[in-house]
Amino acid sequence: MAEINSKDLPEFEKDGFVCPHCHHQSQQHWGSINEPITHYFVDNFGIASCNRCHEKSIWAEKKMVYPLESSAPLPHEDIPSEIKPLFEQARKVLIFFSTCFMCIVKISN
Repeated sequence: MAEINSKDLPEFEKDGFVCPHCHHQSQQHWGSINEPITHYFVDNFGIASCNRCHEKSIWAEKKMVYPLESSAPLPHEDIPSEIKPLFEQARKVLIFFSTCFMCIVKISN
């Protein structure tokens, strides 16, 4: 199973992380929109563009809101069947709770 490193996790305004689209470690180019959205300003809003695949991730309140796909690696083909559901659960919570993800991965090892 691939080693998970916290430097690879997506983070608001981080220069590089594993892209949630192409799943490669890549530099991210950041932009922002400072326009009101239906008379409501969203704090810490940004758009990151992957230097490798050029796909975008959208961030609000320092959380990635698009895409809602985990950038964590898929489970290895040799992972025991009783551990696989726990690993998949960890992948799903990574986007919102990276500390929780790391705990679940640690438990499954």
